[in-house]
Amino acid sequence: FLVIQINFAEVALPIPFPTKGIFQLFIDPTIINSKKIGFNHLTKNYYEIRYFQEQAFFQNEIFEIQSSPTTSAIQKELGIRFLRRYEPVSFTDYRLQTFVNSNDIQLFEQQTDYPFEEIYTQHFLSAENKIGGYPYFLNEDIRLKDLTLRFYDTLICQIVSNEDDHIMFGNCGVLKLFINKLDLSRKVFSDLLLIVEDYT
Repeated sequence: FLVIQINFAEVALPIPFPTKGIFQLFIDPTIINSKKIGFNHLTKNYYEIRYFQEQAFFQNEIFEIQSSPTTSAIQKELGIRFLRRYEPVSFTDYRLQTFVNSNDIQLFEQQTDYPFEEIYTQHFLSAENKIGGYPYFLNEDIRLKDLTLRFYDTLICQIVSNEDDHIMFGNCGVLKLFINKLDLSRKVFSDLLLIVEDYT
């Protein structure tokens, strides 16, 4: 079923995102209510990407998309309203250690008597629906211990569970889709990292 559709011409995202074209992410509904959901790098068997550079071609496909199954993690069709935001690296992104070292954290905690994680996540949790930016992990960033996964350095989109929006991945899970920055700049969507993570 269709999870998200992005018209890049309407978003005006910074480089390396495309400036035009229709991007669609479809996922297999079996991953939502099965043991496959969790801290997973899902293979091509469980998702499909479609990218149409010209909108006219997309118009020919719209009726097929409307016939997608209604039983899914997203129970209601929702529009996207784009709000530009800036954020520092999220606490759970493995690259945080590049900007904040252990000495800085120790000094902060000595001066404030507060845990660094508590204060940082209070202001920069990054747990929202987004295109671009930094990801939010329920556990740890799997790219931290797997150097091959660091190839996927750019977040295309993140969708978080929210009962009010009728979005639910497993037990209040989070869906994240990553790509390599160079592939994104070339509009090549053949190699991506999809993580569907929930509270297990």
